[in-house]
Amino acid sequence: MIRELKGTYSYPKVMLLLSVLTFIFGVATNLLGEIFLPFSSALFAALLLFEEPKKRIFSYIVPVLTLAVAVITDGLYGLMSIQYVVIALIIFFSYICSATKAECSVYISITVAVFLILSLYLDAAKEIGSFAFADISKYYLNVYTELKDAFIKLLTDYSVTLEDGTKEHLISPDIAELYFESFANLIVSIIGIFAFCVSGVAIKVFTKIALRYSNNGILKTFAHFIPSRLAAFAYIALAVISMFVTKINVFNLAIINSSNILMVAFAYIGVQYVLLTGKISNRRSSVYTLLVAAMLLMPGISLQILSYLGVWLTLGAINPNHAI
Repeated sequence: MIRELKGTYSYPKVMLLLSVLTFIFGVATNLLGEIFLPFSSALFAALLLFEEPKKRIFSYIVPVLTLAVAVITDGLYGLMSIQYVVIALIIFFSYICSATKAECSVYISITVAVFLILSLYLDAAKEIGSFAFADISKYYLNVYTELKDAFIKLLTDYSVTLEDGTKEHLISPDIAELYFESFANLIVSIIGIFAFCVSGVAIKVFTKIALRYSNNGILKTFAHFIPSRLAAFAYIALAVISMFVTKINVFNLAIINSSNILMVAFAYIGVQYVLLTGKISNRRSSVYTLLVAAMLLMPGISLQILSYLGVWLTLGAINPNHAI
């Protein structure tokens, strides 16, 4: 039933279209980077969904062709292009097994994060010609030091001339170093948020394709993104604990980064609710303007407020029976 195409669409044409687009975006992902990853994954997941299981041809040919192109252009490192296939399989099996959007997003986010870390490792290995962990660590330590020195120099180059003719830095080297280290401590958050964004776009594109071609719409489990109540309580706990973090250590960094990742996830729910409210009240343009202004002027505070709204919706305003 979920594979049945609308009567207005031709099965061969849809399969050919999805196959060609999957191949194009698959090659683009390998050559141009992860910006195309959500689209290649979503398109291949749709191809897996709509191609009849007993007549599978394109589902086998397309990934083999993209993998071949990747290996030809990038050698054995091109095998990393299998990432879009793995994510597509996660979407496909999550969908046909009636998993929720939130569950699927978690699986994809973890996969993207693992592949990103592996990619960074392989990029360094390719650069220095060694796969040894010690050599890779030394390489990235040097990169870290070079970036920090460049960042400090960039900020401390600005100075003002005092009345006595001496020059004073607007930002001292110590403060600049503190800024850089604070940013570096959030690298796990950045990876996690990036992975969550990739999962969100991939699932959104897949859902749009399924709605366009499926004769019976989409499964209810993929209709809304609703995290579990356990995740909401975990975010509240982490957000409170992170307020009292003073020392930087592995445990405290894990708390801060986990809190930031969950903040973005629940802020997404808050944004969706605000946009829906604007649409219902026929004040969409005003709501869009206020939302964009708030994110530009006070991004941190805005994200926190929207995340708390998302938690409230998850715990109280949304039927818990629909949560994971």
